[in-house]
Amino acid sequence: MPPTPLGSIQPTTTRGTVDQDAHELSIFDVLNQDFSFQYSNIQVPINAVVSVTEYNNTYNPHSLIFVDGESLSGVKYEYGELATTHYYSINGENADIWTGDLQHTGNAVYLNGSFTAGNLQVTCYNSQGYSRITDFNITEVPDDSAKVLSPELWAFVGALLIFGFSIYRNFRRVITRW
Repeated sequence: MPPTPLGSIQPTTTRGTVDQDAHELSIFDVLNQDFSFQYSNIQVPINAVVSVTEYNNTYNPHSLIFVDGESLSGVKYEYGELATTHYYSINGENADIWTGDLQHTGNAVYLNGSFTAGNLQVTCYNSQGYSRITDFNITEVPDDSAKVLSPELWAFVGALLIFGFSIYRNFRRVITRW
């Protein structure tokens, strides 16, 4: 079964925000346009890589899903019952438009909770058609919160000690001069 067409972007209507007296477009005319997306309904091989970084910890398990490929126009992410689409280019113009239910951060989809690979479907689109990506590069980042000798922690504690010591010395110099 082919995926839902996503396609080229064409403004269909504005929502009546044009100032009839001035006959000029405002920013609201541009922002309030409805668009339709249509892509070829032909399955073609697309060179794309799906990378999943799974942060497996007990207090905040989450995953980030990145898609990297050449000449991608859009990527549709489906996880369980939720879906979102990231449009990279529309009619040959660069774009960065996200639509759908899943959260994103930067160019990655953010999945809260533990990750299940069977729930994920990724469909990539370009100007020739679409391709479903079934192979995922999954990297698990283990929980390092139990480390007592974390280098980041000791650098932070050292900076706090130096800052506190300098405040103490300067405060003593000011108090003794009064």
